[in-house]
This record gives sequence, C-alpha cells and structure tokens, in this order.
Amino acid sequence: MPGDGRGFSPAGEQQPPATCRFETFFRRYDPSLRSYLYARGARGDVLEDAAQEAMLQALQYWKCLQDHPRPPVWLFTVTRQRHHAERKGRQGQEELTDDPAALQTPRPGTAAGKRVFAWLVCGLPDCQCRALS
Repeated sequence: MPGDGRGFSPAGEQQPPATCRFETFFRRYDPSLRSYLYARGARGDVLEDAAQEAMLQALQYWKCLQDHPRPPVWLFTVTRQRHHAERKGRQGQEELTDDPAALQTPRPGTAAGKRVFAWLVCGLPDCQCRALS
C-alpha cells in the first residue's frame, strides 16, 4: 500500500526520473494519492483538500524533491502526516502550545535531525542552498 512504510512501488514499478517535470509527477501520482486518501477514510472536501495540499507542498519543494531518492514516498508520507493531523484536529485531540518546553526538537546528527535540516534547507533561496552544499 502506498505510504505505509513498506515502500511505495509494487514490484517492478519504476520510480519517476529525478529530472521529470512537476506536471508529469502530478499526472502520475495524483490519482494514486487520491485513492490512498480514500482508503484512509477521507471523503469529499477533506479528500480534495488533503490531495491539493500535498501536491502544493510537493510543488513548493520540487527543486529539492527532484534530488530525493524516492519522491513518491515523500509525497505519500507528507499526505499521511497531514491527513492524520487534520483528523486529530477535527476530533479535538490535538492541543497546540507555544510552550518551548513542551515541544520536542530533533537532536542534530540523528536521522530526524537530518530530515528537519534538509527540509529547512529546501526552503532557502538558491544562493543559500548552494552555499550550504
């Protein structure tokens, strides 16, 4: 199943080349993304919003996402996380806080810390990305 932690592609399915255009990526993965959300219980506006938000985020990070070893895995992971957070928010189970002591920050050098760093770097202007690489 897409994005379930066991990998995205069924046996033998090819990943898109890193240089493909966003439109190609969108056309290839949007239907699968919507099916995945439907299987997770999203319907109607919730499904539409979640799919559009995930693709919008992919577009915003497209330049960095092209260098990701498995862009579809990233897409489905973002989608799963957003849909999960949105469901929790609707159920009133998620409380937001601005207390720094309550927030968990990944430690530098850990896998989570490296992911956060990579995510932050993707949002920088080109000249700053080049300076860090």
